[in-house]
Amino acid sequence: MTNTFTARRIAVSGLIGAAYLALCVALPMLAFGQVQVRLAEVFTLLPLFTPAGIWGVTIGCALSNIYGLAVGANIIGIWDIFFGTAATFIAALLTYRFREVEWRGLPLLSALAPVVLNGLVVGAELTAVMSPSFDLRIFVLNFGSVALGELIACVIIGLPLVRYLRSSGLAHRIFSHIE
Repeated sequence: MTNTFTARRIAVSGLIGAAYLALCVALPMLAFGQVQVRLAEVFTLLPLFTPAGIWGVTIGCALSNIYGLAVGANIIGIWDIFFGTAATFIAALLTYRFREVEWRGLPLLSALAPVVLNGLVVGAELTAVMSPSFDLRIFVLNFGSVALGELIACVIIGLPLVRYLRSSGLAHRIFSHIE
């Protein structure tokens, strides 16, 4: 691996992380809270095109969760910096791992990884904050609200975006030099 290759991968990871953070800062009412549609989660599909996307979304998620905590928007607290970011990291790894598994030409399994993982992890975090003891009904509601937001970002918006990036050749032009 050359130094140029490494520098490009780091630069692309940083750009993805910055874009993720910028979207959360621009739309905090959607990025934080019990009911959220964190549009920046669409970036969890970028590992389909480059492994640099894994670190980019992880860094972006961590910085966004720190920002949310600093401005009082992140109702979960400091635990979201660790557990929420870990969920996004694992989801990005799974997106990359399952990138060749497709249904009707779309990486549906890759898009569903962030939906399920963030639904479980962030849903559990919200339940812990809202209930002194674990309440399955509250967890199911929190899982559902977070998973629905992720579904909107990753499947409804993300999959058409992936299709466009592929069919237009834009994905190849943007990411082929760092693969």
